[in-house]
Amino acid sequence: MPPYFNFLWHNHQSKHSNPPFFALSNLSCAVLSLCWPTIGRGCGAFFCAHIWDFVGSWPIFLSAGLSLRLYQTGNEITKLDIRLFATESNDPWKLKEFYILSSERNFSLLRKKIIPKKNNDVGRDIKVKDV
Repeated sequence: MPPYFNFLWHNHQSKHSNPPFFALSNLSCAVLSLCWPTIGRGCGAFFCAHIWDFVGSWPIFLSAGLSLRLYQTGNEITKLDIRLFATESNDPWKLKEFYILSSERNFSLLRKKIIPKKNNDVGRDIKVKDV
């Protein structure tokens, strides 16, 4: 598995699911993962990547009412700040933490589906609960 990965949550409506269940897709393309929820193709994305993977789609998802929220706290990225990036590493333009792209309403629902695992040598290992 690569050192980072992106997931897109699809909100599936079914007469048998109340509340709706969430399915995950690994699109392996940051721009696609971040833009699909803006057009209703998903309710969010789990995200950690480089600055160039999200700055282009940032105005698009913001205009759709979505934002990148820090997985641990829910704090939004409202401006670029050098402290968000792993500047001390060999990959200085990569985000230090994982983020969830979603509406404010969906953030807590999506966050509940993620279980942190023991850190590995990459330093970032996350498991997603069965959905």
